[in-house]
Amino acid sequence: MPRSESGNSRKQAAPPSPAGFPGVAGCVLAGGRSSRMGRDKATIRLPGPEGESTLLERTLALLDGLCGAVYVSVRQGSPACACAAEARLVFDEGPEIGPLGGILSVLGRAARDGFEAVLFLACDLPFAGREPLVRLLTQRELRPEGTLATALRRDEASRPEPLFAVWETTALPLLREARDKGRYSLFRTLPETCWQAVDCPPGDDGLSLFNMNTPADLAQAAKRHQE
Repeated sequence: MPRSESGNSRKQAAPPSPAGFPGVAGCVLAGGRSSRMGRDKATIRLPGPEGESTLLERTLALLDGLCGAVYVSVRQGSPACACAAEARLVFDEGPEIGPLGGILSVLGRAARDGFEAVLFLACDLPFAGREPLVRLLTQRELRPEGTLATALRRDEASRPEPLFAVWETTALPLLREARDKGRYSLFRTLPETCWQAVDCPPGDDGLSLFNMNTPADLAQAAKRHQE
């Protein structure tokens, strides 16, 4: 089972500085084909406190100011390419192998740019907020030796979410080995002992991990945002 870190850990992390976590890059994962939604999820607009914004814009706003740089993981020809600055874009290398391809490309870019890790956040999490991100990054600083991925989970009975997680750039050799052996499932890329699980904040009830895949999910998210 992944190792768990809670707010009651004997070790206490210092609060984040106003500059956030400069040694960690952020990345919005926006390269999926959105086949079940029927249209590109990154460009879907939802209401918010400051008016409507796309899921991509909303997720970028969460990461900007928190991380040292923010990338957008996309596939060639994706509608999301036109919605972000060109300098942010990182294209998947090689054949389409799901999220692993994007994570590999972005970790490689981040390592070349001098970052220690990348906070990955899928663009289709409409209720993700700053609090669980800070919680995740803070616990990542307290990670046990050998940890390569620090991921959010709903509770102790749930698996960690690899697309709401901080991946260390030192995981690259194992990820490349998994790719070369055809192990594309993110849970099969690393040994269980390399995962650290962090529970959602109290009162969250897993809402931060609500994944918007279908038109029904979109209707549910839109209704909740309007309440």
